[in-house]
Amino acid sequence: MSERFLKIIISDQTIELAKKHKNAFVLLFFIAERARRNNDGLDGLQIGDAILGDYMEMGFSRKEYRTALTFLKKEQIIQSVQNQSVKNSLRMKNQATSRATKRAIKGEVVNLCDAGVYDINSNDKGHVKGHKKGHERATSGPQTRKKKKEKEENKEKVKKENFEISEKIELAEELIAVRENIKLTSAQLEKLKQAHPAEKLEWLFNRLDSWMTTKEGPFTARWCYGQLKPGGWPSNEYDEKLKTIQLTKQSPVNEWQNNEKRNRDLAEKILREYSSPFAEIEITANAISFQPTVGADTTPTVINFKENGFADRVDSQIRKKGFTKKIEPINENANVAVN
Repeated sequence: MSERFLKIIISDQTIELAKKHKNAFVLLFFIAERARRNNDGLDGLQIGDAILGDYMEMGFSRKEYRTALTFLKKEQIIQSVQNQSVKNSLRMKNQATSRATKRAIKGEVVNLCDAGVYDINSNDKGHVKGHKKGHERATSGPQTRKKKKEKEENKEKVKKENFEISEKIELAEELIAVRENIKLTSAQLEKLKQAHPAEKLEWLFNRLDSWMTTKEGPFTARWCYGQLKPGGWPSNEYDEKLKTIQLTKQSPVNEWQNNEKRNRDLAEKILREYSSPFAEIEITANAISFQPTVGADTTPTVINFKENGFADRVDSQIRKKGFTKKIEPINENANVAVN
């Protein structure tokens, strides 16, 4: 086999392909390596044509091969060859070749139509010229500053024209000043009243008006309506604030405070209504304490008001320490019924 070389083009396209689409990059190498450099063959293959199909010998799974092939076709780096003479030639070769070769030529034929990554060093000058054009397209890079500037200027021009059209339409309608800087049409105001509760709408008017005082206009009614309707930034800001307030009300801190108060009330009730000959109850700033008065073990049991399961633990101590409800003393001055 005569020696030949491939020319790899160091371009943004090549680097991006190698980084982001490694399988496609490797497959493209095999295509370029197999691509015909001239039209002298009797098999009908043209310059740039390559036979594929033996994906396992290239180191691919079938899925990897099909994905890479589809990507290269989509990017128009290669294209399928629908040439009947090529198919007939491959069929004839298939009948006369070994099993290993059959696997190779049963696949499809593709043509390397873009030399943005690999130049196959074709013998045909016309084909080389076409590849150079492809390379120029691939390496042309991003837009120049001049084109970017023109694009921005056109964008601003269209924006200004749209603003002028909106202004003319609004001038034909009577505008309602809902705030110093906010003016709306009656239809827009009605839609906002249907979309937001009255309290929220007032907040939105104040918020947007406050923001507009720090900015330079002009602001059209259409623009104001766009900010105030559901999905605009003032509406989203209001919803976030409302959510924060609701979460604060339901926060664990508030819940603990409520539980602590409830547990303290329970402890004071037990102190008033229960007694035991074996222990005493003491209430501190943060807990209830059961102090044994009989026995060798006089270690107090302390239950914090913030503890989970406070009531269950207190009930357990009442039973263990022999607490019973106090008997109310008889009022001797009370009238006694005589039978």
